[in-house]
Amino acid sequence: MSDALAQFEGQQYVSLETYKKSGQAVPTPVWFCIERGLLYVNAPQHTGKVKRLRNNPQLRLAVCNATGKIRGPWANGRVRFVDGPEAASADRKLKRKYGVQRLLIDVIGKLRGWRSVMLAIEVEP
Repeated sequence: MSDALAQFEGQQYVSLETYKKSGQAVPTPVWFCIERGLLYVNAPQHTGKVKRLRNNPQLRLAVCNATGKIRGPWANGRVRFVDGPEAASADRKLKRKYGVQRLLIDVIGKLRGWRSVMLAIEVEP
């Protein structure tokens, strides 16, 4: 594992800080997994964070708790949207990591008709 990802290993949440067109930062606590030297996040495609990342792939990440309280240093990163086998592999890892909690979120999402996207984040050293 790279030094850039070491601080995230074994953690449950990261604060994903994305940027509005005005440049204003918007932090959001999210679940994640680490695989193949990348940090993966699954998110409903209609959310603000996904819209902001489509406009600007630059972001910052920091370890946080469920409410978003920062518990570590910030790291810069860049996102790309992935699908196919890469997204499926990351999704399986997220399901293993978060178990029943993730299952409940998936059920809620299906009932509400949400479509999700998988984000692959390269953390800068």
